[in-house]
Amino acid sequence: MESFPKYGIIFFILAPVLLWLWRRYQAWNFHRTLTARNWKQLPHSPVQEPWAGKNYGSITCYQAKLHSGITCVILKARHLRETISSYGRRYTIDPYLAIYLPPPIKLNPKVVAVYQERLQKLRFTETLRQVHQPTEGGLVLAWHSQPSIKFLDTRLREVAQTFLK
Repeated sequence: MESFPKYGIIFFILAPVLLWLWRRYQAWNFHRTLTARNWKQLPHSPVQEPWAGKNYGSITCYQAKLHSGITCVILKARHLRETISSYGRRYTIDPYLAIYLPPPIKLNPKVVAVYQERLQKLRFTETLRQVHQPTEGGLVLAWHSQPSIKFLDTRLREVAQTFLK
């Protein structure tokens, strides 16, 4: 019984380090996979304010192709969110992944309206957090999700099938 605190301390030190290493590996693997697809990383975001009303730190952008061959931009960001409760202030980092469809793409306003209505109804049950038409034109669809290739590929297929018919 006396050795339990020693192992507890090791666990509480080792667990966050392993979690941090796992997240770093996922980010590296995400970047490596996108560059292997010949999707080039852009030096800055083509959209001034990708997420309306929210301030994000650095945004990583990749010029990509949808399955139908249309060019889009993948935006990856992290939002530092502060929550205040009776226990004090707490900060969390929320990962966001977005797809930006640039202006030459003709969007059906009815489909955009359906997505926006769905977003309002399912605000807390779906990872889709924003459907936003920036001042530069086009459309930004943002998901509250840790960036993964499987998630991104599913969203790219969904966007190609829904918006670009």
